[in-house]
Amino acid sequence: MKESYVILAACTALVATSYSAETFARRNVTGVEQATPAQERVVQTEQLDEMAVSQRPVWFCSPRSMIGTYQYREDGYWEGVPYRSSGLETYDGRGNIVGMATDSDTGESYRFTGTYQINGDCSGRVMYTGGFYYDVYISPDGSSVEFISTDLGTVLSGPSRRISTRAIVR
Repeated sequence: MKESYVILAACTALVATSYSAETFARRNVTGVEQATPAQERVVQTEQLDEMAVSQRPVWFCSPRSMIGTYQYREDGYWEGVPYRSSGLETYDGRGNIVGMATDSDTGESYRFTGTYQINGDCSGRVMYTGGFYYDVYISPDGSSVEFISTDLGTVLSGPSRRISTRAIVR
C-alpha cells in the first residue's frame, strides 16, 4: 500500500511539472480549462462589437439634416435633349422646399416648390411641384448632397452644397 502512495505522489509531481501554475488556475474542478481574464475581455469585446454592428440602427440623418439654402447645378438630358440648370433651394428642416433656378431649356429664371423626405441612412427623395422626382444622398452633417432624377426619359444629376443655414430663398 505504501508503494501506491509513492506511485501516486510521483504521478502528481509529473503532472504538476508538465502544467504551469497559470494552467492550473484556469482549470475548474472538473478539469476543464478556463479562459484567462485577458482572454475573457477579448471575447467579451468581440461579442459586444458583433452585437453593436448587428443591432445598431443606422440613424445618421433626418429631414432636420437639410436645413438652410443650397446651391446646385444639374447636367444631363431631358427627353433626349441636353439640359442644364442651376439655382438655389431652401430646405426648412421639416420637409418643405422653395427655390429659384435658371435652365438651359428656356433661359428663363423661375421659382418652384417641393417636399422632401430624408431617411436615417442619409438617402432620401425630393418631389417637386409639377411631378419631378429625385433621389438624394446627403452627408451626415447635411452640408452636401448628390442627386439624380428618377423620372422616366430623364438623365439628370449633380451636386448641391449648403451655402447658408439661413433661408435665402423664401
